[in-house]
Amino acid sequence: MKQLLIFLFPLFTLAQVGINTTTPKATLHVAGATSTIKLEGLSAAYNPNNLGAKSTTRVFANKEGDLVLGERTDNIRFIMDSEDYIPNNREQKVVQTGTGDNFTYLAPSDYIFPSFSLPVNAIIEINYSLSWRIERNTSQKISDNGARTVKSTVFIYKHATSTYLPTTYALTAQFYSNGSTTKGADRFFYSTGSDYVSLPPGTYTIIFGGLLGAQGNDNVFVYFGADKDQLQVIAYY
Repeated sequence: MKQLLIFLFPLFTLAQVGINTTTPKATLHVAGATSTIKLEGLSAAYNPNNLGAKSTTRVFANKEGDLVLGERTDNIRFIMDSEDYIPNNREQKVVQTGTGDNFTYLAPSDYIFPSFSLPVNAIIEINYSLSWRIERNTSQKISDNGARTVKSTVFIYKHATSTYLPTTYALTAQFYSNGSTTKGADRFFYSTGSDYVSLPPGTYTIIFGGLLGAQGNDNVFVYFGADKDQLQVIAYY
């Protein structure tokens, strides 16, 4: 009489996969200092969210845990777009008697500028158009053909440390000279600037700075923010 004997052997399966290693330390372990991972489905040829040649695209994990490319709104974001950033009053007045080279913060009293927050490291692009109007301290038009320098810049206030970053950004300058007694200084003028800044995560506020360079015995002032002042901040993550 034949007997059928069944032997049961336990089957162990590894829960970890190793590439270039026999001792994986994670569910998927790719060993080697120069190892890389290639996902064809994330390439520019197959994925419209890939930014293409000479660019890098951030990879995210969605709610299912799948690796996906970020939408363009995840990589580039408008975080500030103001059509009139500075109040149209006469507080942003910079007076210059003789020569000078110090910037004045253009921050009106009792006015809080909007802030923006960066959740991760980012490069921000700053674009602005700042209005100004120049006169003599005696409320007269400038009409002597003497050149005055009007400079504008951007300061970045970091809320975590309650300090301004040590560098000025988007510096620009214009020269004003007028020999007419009927035109010129009664009009609004505009300075435009642009710059790129690398910032860590945090909350920041943009403050304009203004400077007026005059002649040796001069007595002049300039109003900043007298008309529309546009500010645009774009974050590249």
